[in-house]
Amino acid sequence: LAVEVELVAKTSSTASCGVTSNAEAITAASALYACVAQEHVGMAIALHVPLFVVVTKVDLCPEPVMKETMKSLTRLLKLPGARKQPYVVRTLDELMVAVRSFGRTAITPVFTISSVDGTNVPLLRQFFNLMPSRRAWVNQKDMPAEFLIDQHFNVPGVGLVVAGTLISGVVALNHVLLMGPDNQGKFNPVTVRSIHHMRAAVHALLPGQTGAFVVRSRTKDHVRSFGIRKGMVLLEPSMNPVATKSFTCDVLVLHSQTTMRVNYQPIVYARNVRQCVRIAAMDKEILRTGVRARVTLEFMYRPEFLQPGTKVLFTEGKTKAIGTIRELLE
Repeated sequence: LAVEVELVAKTSSTASCGVTSNAEAITAASALYACVAQEHVGMAIALHVPLFVVVTKVDLCPEPVMKETMKSLTRLLKLPGARKQPYVVRTLDELMVAVRSFGRTAITPVFTISSVDGTNVPLLRQFFNLMPSRRAWVNQKDMPAEFLIDQHFNVPGVGLVVAGTLISGVVALNHVLLMGPDNQGKFNPVTVRSIHHMRAAVHALLPGQTGAFVVRSRTKDHVRSFGIRKGMVLLEPSMNPVATKSFTCDVLVLHSQTTMRVNYQPIVYARNVRQCVRIAAMDKEILRTGVRARVTLEFMYRPEFLQPGTKVLFTEGKTKAIGTIRELLE
């Protein structure tokens, strides 16, 4: 999976949400935002996410500026905390080396492209097609269905459409799933009436694929009354899902300009979930840069569906911390 993560400070929240599941960083050739780029690279490395870089708009960039940009990028990737080896891909042979090394060595593929004249765009497209998957999706086909909702639409004459990624299981037409949690933490039964993948109607969606479902409520309540939002999920009824209001997490503070104590309120990102949380308890009196701790977090507004072992990212201003969910409390 890949989502554009522009290296601009105002898109930090979008980048934080995307970097927990993918590893693409895109910047214009004439403007490398070093501080923001360093922050995003640091998050990818801390979360053990394979990284590749796309340098765009090379058709507008003078040669001296391009060289300076590549030097800055090389210095960034070779910082002591990163220790990456940039590998510029310009030919098909270099592409095959990048594909074989991606995620397995310190080599970080770098693509210099232009959407205007098409420079190296075919190489980038081939890299997407050949890039090894981080998960064995074939092994997820026999698991209960779990679909992460990223977007939702109300289409006139069609009804509610939800779009996202199928993490496990197979969803077919007329499949009965539970959608939630709503603001009260409940899961409501719905029926999948239509499935689209890559803008084409299909009979089933497989693990690892993105798609869109038209869903209808199986109760007398209209599906719009469920309070559909990003962060909800569609789950197999056999999973007996329970929404979580608080959980414990092992946290490492990557950077903080302030001291974090109980009642500190950062934003948490976990898969498709994004919500403000409150530190209810922790095994350290205070948290600063470089400190590890086990903390108990409470969602501020509504319960969410989480699972133990999920990687999470905390942000608040320039404060960044990563962690892993250890236990769901309620």
